[in-house]
Amino acid sequence: MSYTQIDILGKTRGVKFNMYAIEVLGKHLNGDSAAAFSYAAVYAGLCGNCYVKREEHAFSFEQVCDAVDELGTDALDAGGKALNESKAWQAAVEKGKELEEDKKKATQNSVEIIYGSHVVS
Repeated sequence: MSYTQIDILGKTRGVKFNMYAIEVLGKHLNGDSAAAFSYAAVYAGLCGNCYVKREEHAFSFEQVCDAVDELGTDALDAGGKALNESKAWQAAVEKGKELEEDKKKATQNSVEIIYGSHVVS
């Protein structure tokens, strides 16, 4: 299931990882740290839930980041589980794997073009 609820910003809120949430997640990722990912993922899930319910979200990215620092591991684990079970996330991960494979093939082809069929180590 791509949905869970967590207690954040003073109340129980829905966290939904749909295609919109994955788009928001991508826009808010800075670097590759686990903390940065946690901030962006929780914010994205909250936004995804508001989007499908057609509610304006009454929180900023900064407020969510501050609140994530106060969350316990149970809430973060629940959010992570919902994200990992989301079809939108699974599709994004699969697309990322395909892009990495294409990148490896392109690099290998470039090496072969430059050095012939003999790969130089």
